[in-house]
Amino acid sequence: MSGGMAMSLQASWRQSLAYRLWWMAWGWGTVGVVYSLTDYWQGAGHVVPETWLDQVISYDQSAIVGYLSFFVLIPAAYLFAELSRVRMLARQMQWGALFCGAIYLLYPTTIVYPPIELGTWTGPWVTWLLHIDSSQNCVPSLHILLSLLAVHAVWHRKSWWVKSGYAGWLVWITYTVLQLKRHLLIDVMAAVVVAIVVIALSAYWRANRAGVQGDAD
Repeated sequence: MSGGMAMSLQASWRQSLAYRLWWMAWGWGTVGVVYSLTDYWQGAGHVVPETWLDQVISYDQSAIVGYLSFFVLIPAAYLFAELSRVRMLARQMQWGALFCGAIYLLYPTTIVYPPIELGTWTGPWVTWLLHIDSSQNCVPSLHILLSLLAVHAVWHRKSWWVKSGYAGWLVWITYTVLQLKRHLLIDVMAAVVVAIVVIALSAYWRANRAGVQGDAD
């Protein structure tokens, strides 16, 4: 490989990485702003009742490992999705945050959280999580919504074993969310509905935009 070609590939990689990081900061950052503001502005939350499945899944603080792996999944989606899908992922996250934010303000929700088991290695981690996280903003679960959107973004062009890995990761995060009692089943189901709506809207938006560009040509 010639020196000029190597430099060109390196410059292209840097531009691609900068592009991905920019959209991750803009898309994920917007979610954080919406989450924080709605938590500050909303009133007292309505307590979400447990379903039979919530009662079957026992509380386990070690689930915080899977719960926090969410903060690896989201960057992985921005870094490894097709470059053409990175900007749309950011927009989907923003649209999803606005959907959820409107629900948080119109109908605030919370759940009954179990006491922290301080005498375990996970105790400090769970305490830290409760300190930085909201005790409300439950329905829909943004944690699950963003995970769904992230896996959807990396689902394309990947081999079956990579898809299986991402699907397993998503299932792990979903189960640990329920196991850690940070969300209940209704929160997860509501997130699935919002994800479907956001993905459908983005597909319509892309198709409409392509049609407009085709007419212009």
